[in-house]
Amino acid sequence: MIHPRLHATAFAVSLALLSTGQRVQAQGNSELQTWLEAGALTTSRSGSLPLNALALTPGARYANNRMTASANGSAWLGGQQVQLGNAVAALEAFTPLLYGVRAELMANASRLFQDPLVQNDQLDAEGRLHFMRQRGGVWLGSGVARPLRVAAVSNVNVSSGGIWTRLGPATLRGSVTSFFFTKVASRTDTLENAAVCPAHFVAPSNPGANIMSSTDQSVSTGCRQQSRLTDVEGTVHWEHRLMEVTVRGGQRFGDKLDVTSESRQWASAHAAI
Repeated sequence: MIHPRLHATAFAVSLALLSTGQRVQAQGNSELQTWLEAGALTTSRSGSLPLNALALTPGARYANNRMTASANGSAWLGGQQVQLGNAVAALEAFTPLLYGVRAELMANASRLFQDPLVQNDQLDAEGRLHFMRQRGGVWLGSGVARPLRVAAVSNVNVSSGGIWTRLGPATLRGSVTSFFFTKVASRTDTLENAAVCPAHFVAPSNPGANIMSSTDQSVSTGCRQQSRLTDVEGTVHWEHRLMEVTVRGGQRFGDKLDVTSESRQWASAHAAI
């Protein structure tokens, strides 16, 4: 539901051919960075034709010793059409280190788009306590997320934790994120009820009858089902002179009513010179 893994198989190669690489250094250790990436995008999904497109991704990032703000978006050029793709805006603020501990606050607005049937808009915010040393650290966090295109879910409680360490030129990260939410469907919307809580409903005895719940509470209020998803993710980032490589992968755990088989695993790789 949150951070949904696309039902499609997507492959993208990003070449920083058009990267401006502009950086503005100012007082107070602040930095402004802008970039423009160009790449080839190929997607395929069961029941639809493959999509081949040119992907343009502009972005900007500003950072100082108290905050970091970034934004990027993508446009896909395929044939004679232009399609707006994924977009993310993020803000992170943090306190100075005190005995190796700092407080962090993060807020994000994101749009994930694969096609008109596979898309998601979301707002989320999270607070963290981060204990760090020179070559590693660990953090715990809690927050809330608000999906904008999911009528059956209002807010989602998010709990997370992670660890990271540096080994020479490589940085290894691991994280666990848990999402807890309640899905609600009105009694009058039988199709939505069947999708939210199919185990609580039986088929009507005749075509004109409403689908009724097997419990008195569900009959009067509709269907409510509590769900929990857990994401386990790992990342390896390696830098050496003029090259950097990032490899990322994860696994989602949850009930089959909340997670499809196609969205349980994901992986990506990114290389730049």
